[in-house]
This record gives sequence, structure tokens and C-alpha cells, in this order.
Amino acid sequence: MSILFCNVGWMDAYRGLSSTDTISGGGSYVTEMRMGHEVCNFGGHRGMVYGYVQPPNAGAKADQGQINIDRLGGAGADSVDGVLVVWTARRPKGGTVVVGWYKDATVYRYYQKFTSVPALHRRNELGG
Repeated sequence: MSILFCNVGWMDAYRGLSSTDTISGGGSYVTEMRMGHEVCNFGGHRGMVYGYVQPPNAGAKADQGQINIDRLGGAGADSVDGVLVVWTARRPKGGTVVVGWYKDATVYRYYQKFTSVPALHRRNELGG
């Protein structure tokens, strides 16, 4: 099984922004916007969970850049199945910790748009 480690901004639950759960760390976009696409990483939709990590060299746009899935067994492909995705984040008081994982995940090389945007994503203005 291939393993992909993804470092994201820090939250308590990753079930959307709220008055008691905001995001910190995770790069310049999060610092500037007080938001990151990872805020919904553990909210379910139709029996699935969708996650986001900012690919290297993506700049400030969520749909730019790519994840190099070649080393995960996806050489030349648009996606690779059966990956263990481990989500990590740096705590505000220091130290990087595992905040969750997806077992048997499909990892896509490029940003994927929803055909039906989950309610949690809509509430957090993370469409398509």
C-alpha cells in the first residue's frame, strides 16, 4: 500500500469553519484569507469523504498545481487507488501531529470539481 502524507492547516475538527473552530497555519493563503479548502476534509457526503491539500507550486488557486502520484504507483495516470492518506498539521503551540487519515483512498493528480457540491462545502463557500 502506498502512503501519502499531507500537511494542512490546524483545526479541531475539519468540519467547516465555525465560531469555535477556525483554521491556523497551513501557509500564506490561510494566513491571508483565514480559510483553506482543507476546512471540510472530514465532512462526509453521500458515504464518501473528500480531502484537499494544496499541491506544490499551486500559488493561491485551489485548482492549480498537481500532486505527483507517479511515486504512488500512478505513473502516467490521472489518479491512483488504494492509497493511505495521512493528514498532519502543526499545532499552534508547536509540534506536527497526525490529525486523521483516509484508508484505501483515491488520490488525483489534478484538482477535481464536485458534480454535486456537499452542503458543508457550500456553507463554507467552497464550491465546485
